[in-house]
Amino acid sequence: MLSLGRIGKTRSRAVQPVDGDGVADRRVLPRPLRFAYRHLSRLVDSSAPMRAGTGSLLALGFLASAIAYGVYKGGHGNAILSSAASSAGLKVDAIRISGQIETEEGEVLAALDLVNNSALLGLDLQDARQRLMALPWIEQVSLRKYFPDKLEIELVEKKPFAVWQNDGQFSVIESDGKIIARIAGFRHPRSRLAMLPRIVGKGAEKRAPELFELVSSYPSMVSRVSSFVRVADRRWDIQLRNNVIVQLPERREKLALASVMKLDRERQLLSRAIEAVDMRLEDRMVLRLEPEAADKRRISVKERYKRMRKAEKSI
Repeated sequence: MLSLGRIGKTRSRAVQPVDGDGVADRRVLPRPLRFAYRHLSRLVDSSAPMRAGTGSLLALGFLASAIAYGVYKGGHGNAILSSAASSAGLKVDAIRISGQIETEEGEVLAALDLVNNSALLGLDLQDARQRLMALPWIEQVSLRKYFPDKLEIELVEKKPFAVWQNDGQFSVIESDGKIIARIAGFRHPRSRLAMLPRIVGKGAEKRAPELFELVSSYPSMVSRVSSFVRVADRRWDIQLRNNVIVQLPERREKLALASVMKLDRERQLLSRAIEAVDMRLEDRMVLRLEPEAADKRRISVKERYKRMRKAEKSI
């Protein structure tokens, strides 16, 4: 028998369901879900009384869902997330960039647009990668987030093949002739570009690889080349640093260049006082002397002719 003082404090407990073995089923929903479950149950069961405030709660939920959907469709989700993350102190404070040679760090930062996307949490890596891939020198991009405030960027740049001059414009090109970037001039302040071979003329950017493969067989020639000039998109002139020009034919360039290099090894042909070695005719090599050398040769020929005439008279 219970005393009257304990009756008011006695709490009724719900009887837990018992399975066939007489063991109580203790699976209970987490506390945050119980509230939602009870309200949903009342919506389904029309006989159950609805608690006060349920209608307001549902209206607020519907309004929040509508706002969220509008933000998503309007593309403002990242902006709101970035703003919230920035307020929480998750701004990008450290950026590590590696792999760049020709690409300036300022170009990378401008492409990331961190002024409008300053929070690491709201930074869309796929969008950032596409922005970086749009830079002229970039071939590959890898991005990594390190929370709370670090961003790592690894870049792989395109490989420059040559500097192409055409119609007064200079461009760095790849081996397939595609333009990487325009530059102000061939004598670029960066040494890597200054050491690239120079090709000139229409069509030169497409035909250069086959010529470079041919010339690469003669290292002594490669070290002396100033530029390769495509003439009427039919043949090549090789201009050397000492201003000698080797004029190759339209066909059989390999044979013609081999003949020139053989004479150069045996008689230092390309180091003599000549202006050009003309190999355009298949059956002969024509040398064009420098003006001063040509004058000396003419004088020498005249003197030899005079000696021959004098010798003939003395017979």
